[in-house]
Amino acid sequence: MADPVIIATGQTYERESIQRWLNSGHRTCPKTGQKLNYLTVAPNFALRNLIQQWCEKNNYDLPKKEISDDPDIASSPLAEEISSLIQNLYFSHINVQRDAIVRIRMLSKESPDSRVLIANSGGIPPLVYLLSCTDSESQQHIVTALLNLSLDEANKRLIAREGAIPAIIQVLRSGTQEAKENSAAALFSLSILDENKVLVGCSNGIPPLVDLLRNGTNRGKKDAATHSSVWCSTKQIGQEQSRQV
Repeated sequence: MADPVIIATGQTYERESIQRWLNSGHRTCPKTGQKLNYLTVAPNFALRNLIQQWCEKNNYDLPKKEISDDPDIASSPLAEEISSLIQNLYFSHINVQRDAIVRIRMLSKESPDSRVLIANSGGIPPLVYLLSCTDSESQQHIVTALLNLSLDEANKRLIAREGAIPAIIQVLRSGTQEAKENSAAALFSLSILDENKVLVGCSNGIPPLVDLLRNGTNRGKKDAATHSSVWCSTKQIGQEQSRQV
């Protein structure tokens, strides 16, 4: 196994083999038969580095084309930690998941490199999935991690593409006060991209923002007001352009 990757069930496969499986139309895990909640695969840096160490020890040349595109990043302690944390997101034990979520939240705040590594290692899909099916404490950490990750321009598209916006709006409706505030901030960050503004509007994101504006804390009101004004101005521009056509 030269290029191990993790799929949605937490199982590890050779990238080329599992990609053929997915490309042929299968939507289940070959080993467990479970339905895959998403088709994104994540590099298993920890296992890959063990394989590379074995190859070096036994004078076996791993094909270069199957090694990570960035060996320095793939072999870094941070990359190994992130890979391990993402694997823990697949655990059924809630405490293991929560510990991984909290640590990912912390790492996503620390540096741009961490935010890129988390995304490139496949961390966004399981975070988005867990946002809709975990307890309120974990939701709060996840939505904050997504807010941090969205500071990276490329991540804004990845987060929206994984269906995060409706899930974030649901937290905005029913989460804890801090989760609501961070949800509003996350929507504002994601809505810097025009296509994401449209998704927020289509997902009925404005009513819960208005509710936060009326009933939230000072911080929540500020985040809600900022996002609502941006969305409304965009909507007005679109209406004016439509009238001109």
